[in-house]
Amino acid sequence: MRRFRLVLRGLALAVLGLSLAGGRASAAGPVRGRAGEAGFPPIQLYTPEGPLASSQNFAVAQDSSGVIYVGNLGGLFVYDGAWWRRLGKGDAAILSVATDTRGQVAIGSVDEFGVFVPDASGALIYRSLAALLPAGSAVGYVRYTHHVAGGFCFLTETQLLVWNGGALTVVASFPARPVAVAPRSFRVDDTVFVWLKDGVFRLDGTRLVDVPGGRRFAGRPVDAVVSADGGGWIAAVAGEGLRRFDASAESEFAPRASRWAVARELTRATRLHDGRYALGSRQGGVLLLAPDGEVERSVHSIHGLPDDYVRGMLPDRDGDLWLALNGGLARLATSSPLSVFDVRAGLRGSVVALERHAGTLFIGSSAGLFSIAPEEAEIASESREAPRRVMAAAAVAQRTDLAASVFSLLSVGSDLLVGTGSGLRWIDARGAHSVNGTADETVYTLVRS
Repeated sequence: MRRFRLVLRGLALAVLGLSLAGGRASAAGPVRGRAGEAGFPPIQLYTPEGPLASSQNFAVAQDSSGVIYVGNLGGLFVYDGAWWRRLGKGDAAILSVATDTRGQVAIGSVDEFGVFVPDASGALIYRSLAALLPAGSAVGYVRYTHHVAGGFCFLTETQLLVWNGGALTVVASFPARPVAVAPRSFRVDDTVFVWLKDGVFRLDGTRLVDVPGGRRFAGRPVDAVVSADGGGWIAAVAGEGLRRFDASAESEFAPRASRWAVARELTRATRLHDGRYALGSRQGGVLLLAPDGEVERSVHSIHGLPDDYVRGMLPDRDGDLWLALNGGLARLATSSPLSVFDVRAGLRGSVVALERHAGTLFIGSSAGLFSIAPEEAEIASESREAPRRVMAAAAVAQRTDLAASVFSLLSVGSDLLVGTGSGLRWIDARGAHSVNGTADETVYTLVRS
């Protein structure tokens, strides 16, 4: 047994949370810097306020000043960072929202679509664009609205429309189809892609043009399109998963994430400002991927989201990710260098000590000794089983003598010293051991001689 010095009762104890700032823990670097030690991104929940507000949300957008617009079952709600207000009259559900650099806000609803235009005082005044269609024209659900050069485009159940600030142009017409095979559109950077039964196309002004390789997706419904590193695009194909394609080839992208996309029924996909991917689903919340497609973390209702059905996604100007959920509204701090291990990961009690030993981060808390072992990021399997509880922080031992409150930790060679409320222990390759004569002592601090 190596020599060590004990500092027992009577010392002040600094209680640290699980942010690795200060003390011995800072020498180990941030948690996210080590494979398998990324915790959960901080989650902030929001609730649109007002007599017509609902918990069901469909879309979220942000204008150039940072104001958030939420398409809600009860209408269009605006959040300026402090207060909520509702735009427009009536109680129609807002299914899609988009903003432009001139302060205009376009919305798609049921049998209605239009744009809020600022007046001389800056107040937003609504103008219906459905009124520009010929009398008797069918509109139906307007689930997709995007900003384009000079105006907005709207995808209804039977038409793709472009408004240039004055005139409304019919770009394409098609028969109404079931939702599973209905046309859909996606904005990637400054380009709008449209999936029709004949494949993936690109909106060029007021006409649709071929996308290199896009005809391969004829008859294969595409739920999302995002850009790929090195050129080309990634399409999320219903029932198939993630497919990388360009003019010359098509291949599977990120096999693990691809299986998740099929099992959890992908609904949305976007790229974050740092190049990572975020996938939203109907049954599994969100999956975060590294730029190379490696799975980083799934975040769903067991991890703190109010609902697993992602209807809309927005990377905001601060780099965080807003989620319009079927039962809530959430903001994931995906740009933060901090991540969180708490009860969702199996960690219990108040954290009071941290020590890296033999490559593993050990945690002393009021509930005992825990460790964060490198783990393979948990994602749903193809069997569509219920999401599993992630145990990123696992108990080192279930023995009663190691379940006591842990106040101090010290790595000494191949041994880990553990100061508890009932004496000193040490852990080596053979297991946990008690130090004779310390059972009645509370070991608050351990200092190397």
